[in-house]
Formats: sequence, C-alpha cells, structure tokens
Amino acid sequence: MSEEPEISRPLRPLETISRPTIAVPAGAWDAHIHIFGPADRYPHVAKPHYTLPDGNLAQFQALMPVIGMERFVIVQPSFYGTDNSCLLDTLDVVGDTARGVVMIESEIKDAELEDFHRRGVRAVRLDLFKRARLPLSEIQSYIRETEARVKPLGWHLQFYAPGYIVRDLIGFLRTLKIDYHGGQRYPFLEQVKGEKDVLDEILKPLAPVKK
Repeated sequence: MSEEPEISRPLRPLETISRPTIAVPAGAWDAHIHIFGPADRYPHVAKPHYTLPDGNLAQFQALMPVIGMERFVIVQPSFYGTDNSCLLDTLDVVGDTARGVVMIESEIKDAELEDFHRRGVRAVRLDLFKRARLPLSEIQSYIRETEARVKPLGWHLQFYAPGYIVRDLIGFLRTLKIDYHGGQRYPFLEQVKGEKDVLDEILKPLAPVKK
C-alpha cells in the first residue's frame, strides 16, 4: 500500500445519484457505511490511507431516502484506528436507527465492551493490514483471542485484510462467523486463480459471510 494517502473526493450532489431500480423493502439496512466528523474533534491515525472524507451524519441522512434505506450499520474506518469516538457519538444520536462495528485494542476492558454493546455495537473489525507481516500462527491467535473476547456479547467478526492473507487463511476463516471481508484492492491473478475462487471458498456453508 502506498505511503501517500489517497485524496478523498467530495460527496456527489444528491440530484446526481440514481435511485434504486428495484422495490427496496421497508426497513431496509445499508449494511456498511463510514461516518466522519470534524478534524478538530476526531483526530485521525498518524498515517491514514486517505484524507478526511466528505461524509458526515447529516449528509448520509439526506442520502437515505434517495437510496431507500431506513437503517444502517456504521463501520469503524481505519482512518480513526481504535478511537471509536465518532462512531459511538453517532450511535448516541441516532439510537436504534443504526448499529456499529468497532475496532479495539486487545487490552480493552470488558466493561468498555459492555458499554459499546449498550450503545449499539454488534461486531468488531479486525485490521489485518496492520498485522500482515506477522507469522500466520500469530494472526490466527489474534483472531481467536478477539473472537473469544466478543463472543459473550453475541458479536461477530469483520475483516479488513490484504488478499494474500485471505488466501493463506481460507481454511481457518471457514471456521469463523464472518460479517464482511474487505480490502481486495490488488489483483489476485498472480496470487491465486482469482478473487471469485477466494470468495467461493469463504462462502461455503461453514462460514456465514456478508459480502
């Protein structure tokens, strides 16, 4: 991944966004969005992959009726690392309209996890880009330890990972309850037969997955 952050583009005007061509069910969820806030209130990580995006809560709420969504899942972006303040503040504002997916440090206290749950969090996102250079055994241990921490709350796991890590962990990933796998930014053709083959493997019945 490049050391230079990508330049985020402004949100498109609502009037340029196409409406769904199918009948969207009542109560439909947008299952993966990011919310960003003012830089002076929510500091980013030391080396973000991109500049502060144009995407606050008010903007998304204005978009929801255009695309037919009534509820949504806020996913913690790598931009904020494990500081979930923006996500949690947003959940406090919108209440049962949304749920959250946080990123956490391994030493987080149970009481803090329980507070997250009370405020609407239901999953944890694991950034495997940060751990991509570790031995696979250590990555697996990290995943299992995180799973054990959140399982009592009924949470599941979400992954942000490079393709070659997914390739090497396919058998292991099939033993987990997975919500989403993201991060396929590079061609797989030199690593495996193709991205579809990887997804076909992960999507076998042993591992529930949301694409």
